[in-house]
Amino acid sequence: DWSVREEKALALGDRRERYPDVAVARGGDAEYDDRIAEPADVVLVIEVSDTTLATDRDVKGLEYAVAGIPEYWIVNLTDRSLEVYREPTPSGYGLRTIFAPGDQVPVEFAGSALVAVADLLPLH
Repeated sequence: DWSVREEKALALGDRRERYPDVAVARGGDAEYDDRIAEPADVVLVIEVSDTTLATDRDVKGLEYAVAGIPEYWIVNLTDRSLEVYREPTPSGYGLRTIFAPGDQVPVEFAGSALVAVADLLPLH
């Protein structure tokens, strides 16, 4: 019962919205036909980043942490890595882990599921 939302609005409060590249939300797609997803709905936000890396880290990362999004991933195309942010606080994420193309990332909301970082990166 998860919805994978690509470039769909995410309400962050104060009448602000972000359009993350990917967000995983509770419930099926039909649940969001008549409303915008809110932070309480979302378990993971993913941004794919090259020229926007600083903004994705500093601005969006803080916004998602303050909103309480449990997990935030940046697919870092420049460094060919995956940055995983967890433990949101009002001042940002408390935990940052960088994974390389040969690594597998545990998906915390999905139990024992693993994602291969190489599957998220374009081929050379």
